[in-house]
Amino acid sequence: MSDWPKVWILFLTFQRTEIAIQTLQSLVSNLHYPNLHLHICDDGSKETDDGTDRNHVEVLKEYWPGSSYHEMPTPWGEFNMGGNANRGIQLAQDQGIDFYFIVHDDTILLDPLNLEPYVYILEEHQQTGMIRFNYLASGLSGHFIDYQASKLGYEVTFLRLIREWSLYNPWKIDAYIPAFQPALVHQRFYDSYGLYPEGLYPGLTECGMCGQYNQSPLKEDGPQVLIPLHHWPMDVKWQHVLKRGRYYKELIGKDS
Repeated sequence: MSDWPKVWILFLTFQRTEIAIQTLQSLVSNLHYPNLHLHICDDGSKETDDGTDRNHVEVLKEYWPGSSYHEMPTPWGEFNMGGNANRGIQLAQDQGIDFYFIVHDDTILLDPLNLEPYVYILEEHQQTGMIRFNYLASGLSGHFIDYQASKLGYEVTFLRLIREWSLYNPWKIDAYIPAFQPALVHQRFYDSYGLYPEGLYPGLTECGMCGQYNQSPLKEDGPQVLIPLHHWPMDVKWQHVLKRGRYYKELIGKDS
């Protein structure tokens, strides 16, 4: 029995099976943590898009034995990324889970990533809420801060992102501070700022969550968003392998 808390990987997916398989394979190879569980969050894919007429989720489950899943009843041609993520979070909560690693099905992990120091920081420091592993959007600002990972015998340096009202930010209220993915999130983040807005396209879902975060009365006293400095900007470990908007437009005639 691991003495590390269980982390649920919430794998957000919609069809595009070949790309999703590449992403899963990269996680199997490069994401390291002693107590992981994969939960496939499917936004109404049904069949694969590779002409084999198999179920998209059933194909993905083959790449991670013991995984769980849910399938949203999202009508074809619509999106509900927020509702899809929220369903995964709620199912994890039912199992007593507090840690979520959120990743889309088109974001490949290029190099090894050990989650232990980040889980420990979120577990031990109540002022933290989310650790982002993606790029820093233009215009965002932050403070350098060190957190002790005493269990591991070292400290980890982060950029703690600052909300729109703290420093000038050209992105205004839609500043991408709590960007969707890849990110390790503690339940206290959602307890403080709410779950994701539902029934929206992916980009609008992110903007909606950013608005909830930026407008929160907790302001700088709420759980913070961190970016680990030794993974950014010189050692970016993730790569988007598909432009979502173009793909969705070709697939169903709508941009994301």
